[in-house]
Order: sequence, then structure tokens, then C-alpha cells
Amino acid sequence: TLPHGATLDSLSCKVYDNSANNSLQVKLTRVPLSGSGSTQDVIFTSNVSATIAAPQQITGSLSDPAATLVENNDYAYQLQMIWEKTDLGSNYRIYGCSVGYTF
Repeated sequence: TLPHGATLDSLSCKVYDNSANNSLQVKLTRVPLSGSGSTQDVIFTSNVSATIAAPQQITGSLSDPAATLVENNDYAYQLQMIWEKTDLGSNYRIYGCSVGYTF
């Protein structure tokens, strides 16, 4: 879990994207614990734009500066990997991600 009160600084993932037609996307989001949960804040987002048949390191771009304070009493945090369903199989891999923060 992320430490309550920390400020999120970065998202970095090691991925493999061998799709010639589509891109792999990784997001760090937060979802309110109360309510319907249909609203989510995208904190960091990262796209793999080049097709390289080898593992590569990608970093996330800050999408919502107001959402960088970790508030575990109010939000759940999710790491999402998004890809085109027609490219399932060996075209996409995620080896791991790290979330940088200051406390």
C-alpha cells in the first residue's frame, strides 16, 4: 500500500509492447471509497508509442496534480494496464512498476 500522507512523485514501469497497430497504456488511478466508485482520478498515465520487440522502461506523465496526496481513508489506488483486446497473447507484457513518493 502507499503510505498515507505521502506525495506521489512518479510512475515507472518495465513493459514489452510488440503490437504494430496499438499501444500499451499504464495508469495509476484513485477511486473514492464512498459512492458508486464510477469516478476515478488518473494521477499518472504512460503510453508506449514505439513498437520495440524488447523490454523497455516507461515513465508516467502527471495527469492530475491535485490527486498526488495519498489519502487512504478516502481513496483506493489502482495500477491499470490497458491494451487493445485484439492484440492479446504474446504482444504485451508487464514486468513490474514502481511508484515514487516523498513523505
